[in-house]
Amino acid sequence: MREPRRLARLHYSSVLAGLHSLLEGSEAAALGKHFEIDAERFAELEHALVRDTAFTRAVESVYSDVRECDIRLLGSTPAQDHETGLRMLYYLTRLLEPASVVETGVFDGFSSAFILKALRDNGHGHLYSIDLPARSPVGASTNQMFFDCLPTGRDPGWLVPQSLRDRWTLHVGTSRGLLEGVLEECGEIDLFFHDSLHTREMMLWEYQTAWPQISDGGLLVSDDVFWSRAFWAFAANSGLQRTIHSGLGVVRKPETVSPRSALAGRQAA
Repeated sequence: MREPRRLARLHYSSVLAGLHSLLEGSEAAALGKHFEIDAERFAELEHALVRDTAFTRAVESVYSDVRECDIRLLGSTPAQDHETGLRMLYYLTRLLEPASVVETGVFDGFSSAFILKALRDNGHGHLYSIDLPARSPVGASTNQMFFDCLPTGRDPGWLVPQSLRDRWTLHVGTSRGLLEGVLEECGEIDLFFHDSLHTREMMLWEYQTAWPQISDGGLLVSDDVFWSRAFWAFAANSGLQRTIHSGLGVVRKPETVSPRSALAGRQAA
């Protein structure tokens, strides 16, 4: 309601996400299902995000200039943010401390910017993004957004601050055509983030393609999980505990214990 123009193309998944949010606990509680985190640590992460006014102003100003529309990137509470889920994406990346992140779907670049800020704040890590420029509306994706295509003359991720781009490699093309090659190039990744076409077929294919390349203890994160039942099906078929918060679905790959480590543990006991 703070941005009434966006209601014109409100997708039913946004309604479902909003209803689900009534049952969700705090962000800290959601993070605690995958990481050991106390109130002090969460406060440190929140402070590093919301007090970075240089970051928020850089994104807000370029968005206002290009889209000719003012936004409030981070509100006084998460519910007042321009895009829900971005805080969680930042916190997850900070806590995981990934060396390699692969993202499908960039568009304007909100998610990319938050991941890149987290990598910078961690002091290490690189983001590899895949996106086919939305020069016209894309079904099961940008067609449900108020701005359904990229601004004229702009490339995917155009609002990512220049100061964050040294940790970023953008591959232009379709996920079907590029994802397997990017994963092979990376060898192993610590975090995979799906935000491309939200059809059941594409979501399942990306999850199943990325999962073998995710390191032990790594994360698979998916945006817009209420568009289909793909995320639920993947988690159930894999026997994984799922977490859903702010429209983001999260599963963590179990950490394996090597025989040598297990033996050392028994001997110490």
